[in-house]
This record gives sequence, structure tokens and C-alpha cells, in this order.
Amino acid sequence: MNTILVLACTLLVPLNAVERPSQFDDVVAALSVGDAEVVSTFFDNTVELVLPGVDDILPKTEATKKLQAFFEVNKAKSFARVHGGTSTGEDGAYIIGTLTTETGNFRVYMYGRGGGTPIVQELRIEAS
Repeated sequence: MNTILVLACTLLVPLNAVERPSQFDDVVAALSVGDAEVVSTFFDNTVELVLPGVDDILPKTEATKKLQAFFEVNKAKSFARVHGGTSTGEDGAYIIGTLTTETGNFRVYMYGRGGGTPIVQELRIEAS
């Protein structure tokens, strides 16, 4: 009986560990190459944006400019997804990852909603 329980737990843990909101795949791809223009197409009308020197709720156009300025200084090399999942209410989903740039690594937290096309409501890129 214990063998069956251990086997069942072993099989279930990996399924839960790889859970990731696939609707953010296009946003993650754009982040990994530093394409602020594509990332911003998924922004909500206002975005909570946190970057080095920026911590504000901004209109989409201003958030886009701030993200472009960030990527001009920090050329993206890759993005590694560390964790992702869903939250309750309004089809919420989040991604946590590491953005590797020419100037260093940054911890990324992205939160948004949407079943099909994601709507990014919060983007945090902080030095790690």
C-alpha cells in the first residue's frame, strides 16, 4: 500500500511542477529578446510597472516607452521561466522568471488575465 502511495505522489508532483499559463508564451518570447513593442501589445490600458528607477501605475503608451528604455540599456539575452500558475478570479495568471541581459540578471514577475489573449496588468523587472 505504501508503495502505491509513494508512486502516486511521485507521478503527481511533476504534473503540478510544470503547470504554466501558456497564454503568456508570446509575451515570454518577446521578453526573452527584449522586444518592448511586442510585450506592450499585451498591456492593459494601465499597467503597474516596476523597473530600476520606475515604480508606478502607467498608461500603456508611457509604460511602453519605459520598457523600451530599459531594454536599450539592458540588452536581453534570454528568459527562463521559473514558475507560473493561475490565481482565482478573472482568469488570473502569473509568471515568475529570470531575464538574462548583457548587464546582469533580473527577476521578472508578470501578472495578468485573459483566457485566450493575455492582458498584462503588472510587470516587475527587478535586479536579482
